[in-house]
Amino acid sequence: MKRIDIASKTITLLTALSVVYAALESNILFIAPIITLAIPYTFMKEKGLEHYSQNKRILNNLFLFNILSFMIVSMISNHMNQTVFDIVVNMVVSYAYFKVIWAIENKQIKVYKNPELLCEKLEDKIQVLEAMKEKLENDMESIDNEKAKTSLETKLMALNQKILQDKSQLEIIKMKIETQKDDVK
Repeated sequence: MKRIDIASKTITLLTALSVVYAALESNILFIAPIITLAIPYTFMKEKGLEHYSQNKRILNNLFLFNILSFMIVSMISNHMNQTVFDIVVNMVVSYAYFKVIWAIENKQIKVYKNPELLCEKLEDKIQVLEAMKEKLENDMESIDNEKAKTSLETKLMALNQKILQDKSQLEIIKMKIETQKDDVK
């Protein structure tokens, strides 16, 4: 399973938003998230895939610290202006993006590590594909246009191939589950 570094994607988004804000508003203050978040993360992160989860925690903590710092300083000084608000919104949007991607990644990892859950998802997918196949077959019978019929035949062949591929993958996963159950006994 290829691992995409979500922390780097988030830092790229934050940097892009900050630069766009700074260019549109002609205000250098919008580069503050780069200085307070992107640069420190670059120096704090660990190299290598074995530190992947640690890097995500570092970025999470940096986001929380920076968002809270900007908000607390604004409240204490009673100096919340549009620029500070826009900077905080920029960081909150990037943080929300980071958390959503992190949640999706955790869900994918959970499915990948649990073959029974993967098996259930694959069975559901096969059922949906077979329902689509039946619908295409019914549509083919009612169509008189030869060009449309040829197009549907091509789609049906591709769908059959996908169903066969998923069924063979399902069998492999079921064999893996059986092997794991036998190993436990």
